[in-house]
Amino acid sequence: MTTNERRGLFYVAFAVLFLSITPVLIRWGEPLSPYVITWGRMLVGAMAVYCLATLQGNRPRFQRTDWPKFVLYRLITALHFLCYIASLSFTTIPHSLTLTYTSPIFVTLCSWLFLKEPSGGANIWA
Repeated sequence: MTTNERRGLFYVAFAVLFLSITPVLIRWGEPLSPYVITWGRMLVGAMAVYCLATLQGNRPRFQRTDWPKFVLYRLITALHFLCYIASLSFTTIPHSLTLTYTSPIFVTLCSWLFLKEPSGGANIWA
């Protein structure tokens, strides 16, 4: 196994560790509203990405024409996290995660219905 492969496996294990504990941390922050938790999570995530990119010498630079696209992406991401975090107030963690991880099914279905993209064979099984 090469050094890059070992580093990649370390990154995967690190990411899985932190992503697997987020529902528990969100539950602990329950006195706060889902809006505040979502805002904090988005802020910490954006700062972490910016800092890591800057440390690697890839400081993000955006052109003026990119801003509407990034605002749209951020709004969609914020809506996703808001719905996910709010769902933890209404149901158990396993139920919420089950609904969250069915998103590929909905993406495939919506791309077939609305975008008229073919979704046979590998897409269905994936």
